[in-house]
Amino acid sequence: MKRYYTIILFIFFLNISLTNIRAQDSTINNKNDSSSLKIKHGLFKTQLSYLSNSAFNGRVDSLPIPYLNYSIKYLNYKGFYISSNASLLISSYAQRIDLFNIEAGYEADINKNISVSIVGTKDFYNPKSTAIKSETVGSLNAAIAYNSKYLNFSMGSDILFTTGKTDYLLNLSLSHEFSFVDDQFNIEPTLSSNFGTRYYHDRYITVRQKKNGKSSAGSSTTTTTSGISTITTTTTVNSNNPEQYVVMDYELSLPIYYYGKKWGLFFTPTFAIPQSPITYITTTTTTTTTNNVSNTTSKKSLFDEDITNIFYVEAGIFFKFK
Repeated sequence: MKRYYTIILFIFFLNISLTNIRAQDSTINNKNDSSSLKIKHGLFKTQLSYLSNSAFNGRVDSLPIPYLNYSIKYLNYKGFYISSNASLLISSYAQRIDLFNIEAGYEADINKNISVSIVGTKDFYNPKSTAIKSETVGSLNAAIAYNSKYLNFSMGSDILFTTGKTDYLLNLSLSHEFSFVDDQFNIEPTLSSNFGTRYYHDRYITVRQKKNGKSSAGSSTTTTTSGISTITTTTTVNSNNPEQYVVMDYELSLPIYYYGKKWGLFFTPTFAIPQSPITYITTTTTTTTTNNVSNTTSKKSLFDEDITNIFYVEAGIFFKFK
């Protein structure tokens, strides 16, 4: 039932945004893109950043997945934008383009305090990627933010598309911005929480294979011959109840920005506290064939996800030009 609340919220935010599409000669609320400049023409932004580990909703892969990210974005004065991003895996065990995505959206100020955004993203993961989101193909997001002198609040609703399945996610966050040196330096302590279903994680753990010498907890099949008998063993791993709507993690972050006229720097440390450990079902099926006669046995076992708090950072530089 809770997934339908997410759909309703998404449609609600979508209607708010479409109702208020209009020329935006005023400042776009996202300071990271506009730096408080009035946008009357198209604006390009290019960004290069380092991410110490690819995390999603308080989960990471068993090995660190550090990325070097490069993105370019075009934002027109009405608030519509399109961007693309490439993520280069720079780990000790592999170096490759691990993710490429294309994003299009709309962002606007409803009034002095309220802003909205709608975003559609298409993801292209490398077939060898072991990132938590590597089995997703895209998403839709709608968000609304209320910014005041004392407290900023935002709520975002996501529809996440995985092969054959759909997840419904919700994000809530509270923050307060501290500005220094004529708003050139900004620090914004942020507390957020994520809720949703977990088909994306079920697919991730099910199809994960041994890659680059990396152990796999996913499905596998082996065949051995002993005398006149052939033994085939198939092991599958699935998440138990991935359709349940649960709290996935709480996050504490401290975004730090420097805004120049045409460029800027940012550094964002994040501490994630995962919740609701997943229970996995491991099914081992053994088929013994002797003289063309087969006998099959099956055994199931349960084990819980081992969750631990994680810390990661992202740091980068961006440039803006018309």
